[in-house]
Amino acid sequence: MKLLWWIILLPLIALVAVFAVANRTEISVSLDPLPWVFDTPTYVALMAAIFVGLIIGGISTWMAARPWRREARRGRRNIKLLEAEVDSLRARLAEPVNDPANDDAPAASENSLQPPAGV
Repeated sequence: MKLLWWIILLPLIALVAVFAVANRTEISVSLDPLPWVFDTPTYVALMAAIFVGLIIGGISTWMAARPWRREARRGRRNIKLLEAEVDSLRARLAEPVNDPANDDAPAASENSLQPPAGV
């Protein structure tokens, strides 16, 4: 995977460098309603526009994914609650059963289980 990353990244860096060298002429950038005007190389203006577009696109994608992130948080919370319930039920199954109805009955001794003598 790392090799694939470098195979894609190196030509992209070379392409950006060639683009920057080819577009060094100065242009005047004016933000119309604002009184700011500045001169910058063409490649800087274009790269800044691409960067701003990437930031805006990333923020909008992050905001659009909010319902799925919320649902994932709820799901994780429910899973934790259900796992805790399963653990408590398993612990209850592992406990010995004490039947309160049989507590009054006398315990069977070894002698009472043998047939009477003379039979």
